[in-house]
Amino acid sequence: MHVAVVGADLMAQARVREAAARIGASVTVHPGPDLPEADVVIVDLEGVAPEALGPVPIGSRALGIYPHKDASLADRARRAGVEPIPRSRFARDLDRLLSGDRNPPSAP
Repeated sequence: MHVAVVGADLMAQARVREAAARIGASVTVHPGPDLPEADVVIVDLEGVAPEALGPVPIGSRALGIYPHKDASLADRARRAGVEPIPRSRFARDLDRLLSGDRNPPSAP
């Protein structure tokens, strides 16, 4: 599995590298706005505007990290073909997201 990170958020890059190592995935970092081919592409939506993104490569899952209070940014990401993920969920569920889980865990 290959994970690509688009954007300059160093904390997000570190988290992705740690999670990828746990599941045996490789990671590359790209400045954007073009989205590279990868199994999962993670975009820092605060660093790269959704409207500026290139198309999501066929076969790739594109996840966009955004501040949960910015609903308009999430809407713009959806229109660009990127699945918006609030930063809090990204931090909490990264391993699940990388493994393809599209649903947040149910509350205890």
